[in-house]
Amino acid sequence: MSSAIRMAVLGRAQDGGMPHIGCNRRCCKQARLENHVELPACLGIWNCTTGARILIEATPAITTQVALLNGIANIPSDQSNIVDAICITHAHLGHYTGLMYLGREASGSSELPVHVTKSMAEFLKANAPWSQLIEESFINLKIIRTQKSFNPIDQVDIEAIVVPHRDESSDTVAFKVSGPDRTCLFCPDIDSWPSDKALMNQLFDDVD
Repeated sequence: MSSAIRMAVLGRAQDGGMPHIGCNRRCCKQARLENHVELPACLGIWNCTTGARILIEATPAITTQVALLNGIANIPSDQSNIVDAICITHAHLGHYTGLMYLGREASGSSELPVHVTKSMAEFLKANAPWSQLIEESFINLKIIRTQKSFNPIDQVDIEAIVVPHRDESSDTVAFKVSGPDRTCLFCPDIDSWPSDKALMNQLFDDVD
């Protein structure tokens, strides 16, 4: 990213974080002993000039991740909006359940833009408590079209690319995030790297 647009990795673990509930492998056992915590996969992006911020994924650790993002971006703690936009890749629990904190019981957000595919939007509209967040205008769904870029904040273009994954409730996308100078690929969930060269080229072309 350019000096005007910055990005931070706010989490890199699987949906349940680390130590993972119910996991008795050595990694999680050691993490419990050492009080070591890893948060679910999430990116924070911000415009250094305007202070506008994007959260990619609304994980169960959204409270901690918003605080991390705002601290890194030097955003005053009394600023009314927790972030300026959220982008979600799909309907598995590590990627959207943080939306619950945007309702009246927590942040009480107002019309916070949430960028999702049509399939993901239909899932949220059809299921409580997510439908309540929409109906009572805590969040404002912004439907994104795959393979066409959108601009959640100034100087940031994002392209959603459909990738193969377990799609019980919605489709799954990767995000190609472009600032004025550089581009990164955020692909937290994919069943396997496809043999389809066209898709591989679409994912990785022009990525820094």
